[in-house]
Amino acid sequence: MNAYRFGHVAVVVNVDLDKGEVALAEENYNNKPWPASTDYSRKIQIFNISGRYRLLDVETLQNKNIEGGLIAGWVYPLLNK
Repeated sequence: MNAYRFGHVAVVVNVDLDKGEVALAEENYNNKPWPASTDYSRKIQIFNISGRYRLLDVETLQNKNIEGGLIAGWVYPLLNK
């Protein structure tokens, strides 16, 4: 089994549920500069399915990702108590 199955990490920097998109900060996704005057590298689609949110690794207004791009899971920050 490959010990490095999940090697790419992205940080969610903004969520717009009305538009159905999530802005991500990530390095070397496509080896291109980030859009001018932004704090994110790209936006992907978010869906509310029966009260649970799902991310789809397809850019907003697109309908396919030829690279595949399965999103393996979420990491939640610890809450200060």
